[in-house]
Amino acid sequence: MSLYDIDYKRLATLLLPMRLRSGTLNAMLSSVSRPLGELRQELVSYRADKDYRLGHNGQVCYLRALINDKLDAELRRIIIAEPDNSESSIIMLHKRATLLYRRIPQRVTSSTLRIFRRGLSGAGQIGFWVKVPHELRGSINEQVIHALVSNYKLASVRYGITYYDNTSSNS
Repeated sequence: MSLYDIDYKRLATLLLPMRLRSGTLNAMLSSVSRPLGELRQELVSYRADKDYRLGHNGQVCYLRALINDKLDAELRRIIIAEPDNSESSIIMLHKRATLLYRRIPQRVTSSTLRIFRRGLSGAGQIGFWVKVPHELRGSINEQVIHALVSNYKLASVRYGITYYDNTSSNS
């Protein structure tokens, strides 16, 4: 039993003196106490939402659970992984007659190679990847992932969203 489990209809009836308890007056008290019950329900759901949010933070296990609870609750296939140096391509940049070689994080989708220009060097590199299976590609909104991760991650950490083939290893 919770502190907020109050039956306002019954409470209004019990606070009324015995001689005034009639069908008409009980119906009127019931209609007056109904908005209080609705407000209590909003408070309980708001409190449950805040307790859930306070129970999670930017740690990998909590962040993974949070994203899976929201987007893939049954199979829980969305993972968070550290960047691997093998997940980048070396490209050659021409800049004023000098050649520069850089490693750039890539995102491989079926047949195309997408190159991110953000996070190329130093502290701005990708801190972690949110890896989503290809089966969820059209059914989830990436903006929801961005909103969840941005809300809980550390401010200085950069991240990226990539898709992986579910038949391969989940590392």
